[in-house]
Amino acid sequence: MIYFHCKIFYDNKFGNEILLDKTFKTLKELSDEIEVPYQFVADISSRKTPKKFQRYCFNPKIEITRITNNNTNNINKLKDDATN
Repeated sequence: MIYFHCKIFYDNKFGNEILLDKTFKTLKELSDEIEVPYQFVADISSRKTPKKFQRYCFNPKIEITRITNNNTNNINKLKDDATN
């Protein structure tokens, strides 16, 4: 099974402000959580280079990492980190 870990944060001169750091089973669950269209989330998860709007300083950074069966230990670590 494939999971998706999403981290949304602002990176500014005072440090990182994390808005979301959570693992989801599907991109649809992720899009529902952050209240954006599914296609927006799918584009971010598959895109290697950022879109033009992602380069602005006021825009939060969105990182979506695909986690596969080979990385099940990483899933457990992410879940442990989220509960602490």
